[in-house]
Amino acid sequence: MRRVSLNWLKPGEKLARPICEANGQVLLNSGVTLTRDYVKALRRRGITHVFVDDRIFRDVIVEDLVRSETRKHATKTIKRAFKRVQSQGVEAVNPEEIARSIDLMIEEIIKKPDISYSLIDIKSTDDYTFEHSVCVCILSLVMGRTLNYSEKQLQALGMGAILHDLGKMNVPYYILNKPGKLGPEELDIVKKHPVDGHRLLRSRMDFHTIVPEIAYCHHERWDGTGYPRGLKGKEIPEYGRLVSLADVYDALTSDRPYRQKMLPHEACEIIMAEADRQFDREMVETFLYSVAAYPNGTIVELNTKERGVVSGQNLRFPFRPVVKVWDQKNKQTYTRNLLKETTVFVTRILDELPNFGQTS
Repeated sequence: MRRVSLNWLKPGEKLARPICEANGQVLLNSGVTLTRDYVKALRRRGITHVFVDDRIFRDVIVEDLVRSETRKHATKTIKRAFKRVQSQGVEAVNPEEIARSIDLMIEEIIKKPDISYSLIDIKSTDDYTFEHSVCVCILSLVMGRTLNYSEKQLQALGMGAILHDLGKMNVPYYILNKPGKLGPEELDIVKKHPVDGHRLLRSRMDFHTIVPEIAYCHHERWDGTGYPRGLKGKEIPEYGRLVSLADVYDALTSDRPYRQKMLPHEACEIIMAEADRQFDREMVETFLYSVAAYPNGTIVELNTKERGVVSGQNLRFPFRPVVKVWDQKNKQTYTRNLLKETTVFVTRILDELPNFGQTS
């Protein structure tokens, strides 16, 4: 399969992966033949890319690290928990219900040690806070796995990560979704959410002590420029340093009212540039071991001017994927492993392979 922009879709191509709404409802299932009307409907819903099937790249597998059903169940669970906090207070939250979702994610992540983190589904702007919480949790768990955390450590980390933004329940919706720059007073309100989250979670004796601490320090920065306490270096607890990085990465790769999302490799480059400034360098190295800068199915152009589809990853080397190159002249493919061919690298992402033609 390959990931194609809706602008390049040709009627008659088939979906290789289902397209779902944030609530889990399937809009179009895999195997559906795309029509002009379907494409128009997808565009109206803000969907820009889909995965299509074809015989040339049929062996390119795009596998979920955490199944979409598990992730969507976790999103519903955390949304329900946040709403209970708003209407009834933190006492109404059921930690066991959240823990069951986290345990499912841990189980699936542990079973796939050779798969990098790669979020490939469309996220809803309306449910951003909840989907963001789940994505931060998943990436945090993958990094925890890389650091060889025990299952109990992963459970505590996952709970802190999925609840890290609980304090945002006290931030007005119009501020969270403001399309422009926040004013000083609005910024002060937003900066209170780590304190509010810490206070709410600390009031519950059945949460592990690191859960409120993660909420408290996920906006602290390695160089001391973060908030609310201006902690510096290893004054920031390890779990907090880990979740803060996952939090920034997911924010960068999500559409927000004030900016469009970045591509994974662009966000990875920003994270790398902020090592020893915003982030602990050791955590950045852990992050780079855990993610795919160019997810499978991505269409790329190499510095050799060859074009193809990313078909595999090299753990620890997110910018050196395996690429299945399309030879337009001879109508065939061959593979280049960029970890072994050190002079070859990706120069840009493409929306489609020009002149590829329909091959399904």
